[in-house]
Amino acid sequence: SEQLLDFGSQKLLLGRLNVFQNKIIMGPLQLADFIGLDTVLAIVETLYEGYADSKYRPCPLLRQYVKAGWLGKKSGRGFYQYE
Repeated sequence: SEQLLDFGSQKLLLGRLNVFQNKIIMGPLQLADFIGLDTVLAIVETLYEGYADSKYRPCPLLRQYVKAGWLGKKSGRGFYQYE
């Protein structure tokens, strides 16, 4: 998760590749936007606190987006922009 989010400008390409390769309806970043980045952050923080495993450590970009109010589809901006 952290490695995926740290790509920044490659997010569209990664999301689309995942959709085509795995035949799913949306990529991981679009799904995170749909769920709400604040909700995703809360989930991974809970997992990290509970398991103390670095694979659940929230990535800095996710924290940055939530702090900026970019919560995904519900706020009109997340990894993608919504109208």
